[in-house]
Amino acid sequence: MKPSAISLTETVSTPEAMMDKTSILIVDDSPSSLALMAGMLEDGYCVATALSAEEAKRQVDEGPRFDILICDLMLGAQNGLDLAADIQGLIPHIATILVTGNASLESAQAAIRQGKVHRYLNKGGELSELLYAVEDCALLAQRQKIEAEVLERTLTGFVAVLFETLTSQLPNLKPKCLRLQELVNHLVDELKPEKPWQIRLAGSLLWIGFLKVPHGVMDKVSVCEQLSDEEWHLFNCHAHYAREMLRKMPQLAAIGDMVESAFQLAGGKDKNSCDRYGPHILKFCHDAVWLMEKMPPQDAATILMASGGEEGSPIKRQIARCLVDHLMGQSSGMVSNIVRLKRRVSLLLPGDRLAVDLKTLRGQLLLPKGQALTCSTIDHLKSLLIQERIEDNIEILRKSVV
Repeated sequence: MKPSAISLTETVSTPEAMMDKTSILIVDDSPSSLALMAGMLEDGYCVATALSAEEAKRQVDEGPRFDILICDLMLGAQNGLDLAADIQGLIPHIATILVTGNASLESAQAAIRQGKVHRYLNKGGELSELLYAVEDCALLAQRQKIEAEVLERTLTGFVAVLFETLTSQLPNLKPKCLRLQELVNHLVDELKPEKPWQIRLAGSLLWIGFLKVPHGVMDKVSVCEQLSDEEWHLFNCHAHYAREMLRKMPQLAAIGDMVESAFQLAGGKDKNSCDRYGPHILKFCHDAVWLMEKMPPQDAATILMASGGEEGSPIKRQIARCLVDHLMGQSSGMVSNIVRLKRRVSLLLPGDRLAVDLKTLRGQLLLPKGQALTCSTIDHLKSLLIQERIEDNIEILRKSVV
């Protein structure tokens, strides 16, 4: 069969189209094999191709969600099974077809028994076998989508009751909760992540753990009043409370895990989440709501861009950019350029803005992100430095309007 004339490194359809039809990523280091398989499938499916494991990972990181992975067993230095495992870590429900030159390959058979690979095919076999395997996997993907829709409709009622409980018990929090929902829904609509319904529901329940935090502490939080060490410890348990509450309802357990993961990101414990977008979307939206309570949207956007800065993952940068575009679309002014630098505490100047939260040795927050330094706060930081409670070198940022 003559190979089709297609790009071997770019998607054959627009991202929008890939959301409507079953999408397939084919990975093979042989250009002729890659073109042959893609040419067979491009009429009925949205096809993307990659000549290497690195290119495949990049497309998974930056592109839309794939439903099916077709992968050669031998990809130069990397084993196809290892690549499949890496991609399944980012897209847990992707159906995987392994193409191998040896249909009795022991490792491929073991992978099928363990549920890591759905089908494996002999590279020298009939091409019709590939079509049959893809049809089976496409049906599986459609069935999973239907099951997810049914589960979403079932859970939405439970979540609405819990959300109403939260906002009635903590009425001062309701505007922030509604703002959080709006931001999460916007990012889900724009980024098209895996399991969008779970992220939407997690956005509604992100602060459900506040119900178990003492009311006196929550009163301070609602008006952005500074907490004592003990109060901060009590408040900081809310993510754990949320997870424990939601895990009592088995169908909400995964949402509870996502909520806790979002705040583990805040503590620097970047867990290998089953969803590559969910916890990051929740964390950025959480930060945005509270930042906008303390400063104009332009300043909040500046801090969010710094959070997803050049050293962040592609996913974090993508989320930050999308969220900032949304915030600035609701406000006049332009986003500022960010310049990050290290400066000794003794050289801090009034008006400098923090790029990261300053913490004592006990992890207590001293100043919110983005808050401009004053002479009194600088003096306070210097006194803490003398007590060896903060680092001598502080990371700050400067704003320069575009």
